[in-house]
Amino acid sequence: LPPRPIIHGAKGSLARQPHPMAKSGARRRVQNRGMDPRPVAYVVGNHMHWVDMEWLWGYHVLPGSVRDMLDLCREAGVKACVNFDAVGYERLAVEAPEALEALRSAVQAGIVEPVGCSYGQPYGLFHGGESNVRQRVFGVRSTMRLLGVRPRTFWEEEFDFFPQLPQILAGCGFTGASLFFQWTWHTPEVPIEETPVVLWEGIDGTRLPTATRNRLNLHQWPEDMDHVLGTFAASPEDFGDRPLILQWLELMPSPDWMCRSELILPKLKELIADPRFEVQPMTLGEYLAGAGDALPVRAYAMSDVWHGLSLGKGGDRMRRESAETEALLLATESRAASLSLFGRPYATWDVVPVWELEEAWRELLIAQHHDIDECEGLCGRIGRAHYANAQTRAIELGEALDARLATLLECADHEVPESWGSIVLRVDPISDASAFKVDDEGRVTLAGLDEPFCELGWTEQQVLRRPRDVGRIEVVREEDRTSCFLLEHHPLSWFVRASQGGVSLDVVSELPLEPGFGGALVARFRLPGGIERLWADTPYSVSQVEATSRGRRKYPEGDWMTSPQWFEEVEGAFTGLSFVDLEVAQPDGSWAGVMVLLDGTRQWFRNDDGSVHCVLDLYDPWDERHDLPVQPALAFLPHGPLSPADRVRLALAHRAGVLAEEPEGHPLRSFMPLVCRNPHVVPTALYRELESFAGRGLDRYAGAGLGYPFVARLVEFDGVETVAEVFVAGPVAKAFKTNLLGEVLEVLAPEEGPEDGLGVSPAALEPYGIVPQTLRVPMRPHEIATLVLDLVPGRKQIRDLDAKRDVWATVHR
Repeated sequence: LPPRPIIHGAKGSLARQPHPMAKSGARRRVQNRGMDPRPVAYVVGNHMHWVDMEWLWGYHVLPGSVRDMLDLCREAGVKACVNFDAVGYERLAVEAPEALEALRSAVQAGIVEPVGCSYGQPYGLFHGGESNVRQRVFGVRSTMRLLGVRPRTFWEEEFDFFPQLPQILAGCGFTGASLFFQWTWHTPEVPIEETPVVLWEGIDGTRLPTATRNRLNLHQWPEDMDHVLGTFAASPEDFGDRPLILQWLELMPSPDWMCRSELILPKLKELIADPRFEVQPMTLGEYLAGAGDALPVRAYAMSDVWHGLSLGKGGDRMRRESAETEALLLATESRAASLSLFGRPYATWDVVPVWELEEAWRELLIAQHHDIDECEGLCGRIGRAHYANAQTRAIELGEALDARLATLLECADHEVPESWGSIVLRVDPISDASAFKVDDEGRVTLAGLDEPFCELGWTEQQVLRRPRDVGRIEVVREEDRTSCFLLEHHPLSWFVRASQGGVSLDVVSELPLEPGFGGALVARFRLPGGIERLWADTPYSVSQVEATSRGRRKYPEGDWMTSPQWFEEVEGAFTGLSFVDLEVAQPDGSWAGVMVLLDGTRQWFRNDDGSVHCVLDLYDPWDERHDLPVQPALAFLPHGPLSPADRVRLALAHRAGVLAEEPEGHPLRSFMPLVCRNPHVVPTALYRELESFAGRGLDRYAGAGLGYPFVARLVEFDGVETVAEVFVAGPVAKAFKTNLLGEVLEVLAPEEGPEDGLGVSPAALEPYGIVPQTLRVPMRPHEIATLVLDLVPGRKQIRDLDAKRDVWATVHR
């Protein structure tokens, strides 16, 4: 683990620390009669965000939350953890600099600790691996610039969990965490622990000391305090030597809001004055710094948690937008980085449009905010605008890149290969032609399965009258293998396409649905003999679905703020990010099956009859309406034996639309700037950043002196230790393996590369000074590795404008 941070006032014990903002006498020591007071740490987190809250309530939200939090600290003599979206800190700098200065002063004084610090507070499980990396990197950078400290503690109020998150957090410098997520609209479940701190272990073995979900967790309601404190007072010995009361608040001093310091303070002061306790206020970072090393290890799996959200609602439109936008940005930035290797004239003014690309990412990260998922009916329209902004920036930039690429490839009509410069390897078709059986009438079934492979319909609880014809997938075979056939079963219809490698399904639904998972429109899948093995991906990892999640989902009966709530029990749940793979054992001992490639559909269930189903559409009463129509899309790819890394490559190729055919024409048409020759490792991103911005505040920044360093991401998906052989467009002057922020972990030595390593002949690259070179990158099982590179051909070419001064200096005379 990286060294723990030095936090002002932190000690290994629970000794009380003086509070510089406390009023005289506000924290008097209680003279207890007959027994010693029980020491107990008290940590409070204040959660608020610019996304949604300021959009709907107005400019006063974040400044008011800062003021109310500091009032609480002063009046009660406590410390606080602030959990704003990092874009909120940026907005405070513009809209309320005096509030930001007050917050920064409290942070510098050790009274407030920034925690979480993602840029847009996502439900990380529902978004791509690279989006999760950028959420943390952009958030840490903003926090460092605006609050003057490097965040070290992960604690988000809304559910943010997946198996690779500990590694991503550690890669951004986090040294501690908490997995206590509050129930709000959503109802997350993580394991309840008896101990206040565990070592949370990620899938790669990264461990973080982590405050748990336990019986001393407090929600933001004063009414919750009596029950929790009574439980603690009745048997304090059950809570260990370092008991921790951990409370979430959402402070906003408005009569139109439910959590305000004026409501919290009476109960909090009562707690501090309680003779049974010696309350010791601190920040979460201070508490975890004294946690010690003898902690139980917890490697929580996806089956141990329940996200508590109505996935599938609105046809997962927001999840589709997220996946599409991330894929577009990744392709655009890798193409921009690739083109920068070929010198002037540049596609844009500078060697690479760093700001334009990063601004597009910021728009995407904002749109991935949890409230846009959770409160889609309230603020979804604004979230969709941010998705559209990100896409517009990428598309318009792509047009400039295409124009430059067309001149490079001598294409006057600007028709250039979509996969040019992509770091995603082209994937050959792997489909077994005999897997899908198509009869003379165009009906499609899976070989050996009498019933349809896929059926559209409803869960058993759906009470609406069903249309008569809802059934099997059908397809029309055409010469070009791309035509589609429309079946209309009003108010439900679907398009089926037979194409190279498989079959795809687009559903259009205009159905009024009953609320919740029980009333959802679903697609149910079967395999001959049953589904014996299931695979699914989460951000930057792939694993077997060996167990499923269970939990509760709550909904309002009417108005979401004031009406009573009702509950729905959920069982057999699991999620897929970009695919779910259904497999069955073969007679020769190998495995074969069908990959269901997803465009945004995330929620799946395992059924008692051996089938699985996914939620295509769901009505969530929190949104107070059902936006129509919805258009989920799925693709089915039959296959033989696959590794996890193979599955990721196929999913990436499907998302990027990369074709198997080799491009024809100019020899540079097949150029790839980075190629990884390792079956277990997949390159997932290639871009450039600006040294003066990205390296700000970092002492060991690998890009120092490089101006516009290249950054590449590699991920090991098969769980093996290996060395990735990576071919890059050299000569390579410097190469480093770094953490996610670009801080040096290891220096890499470039070697001579194979002549055909970049997909083109050396003669085609010689005019541009590009030669293939090899980097050997040691990789741990499931490691997310970052490379920072100085590729000489991509260095910015400075024009001698002084030699052309006469063009400007005398033209007006």
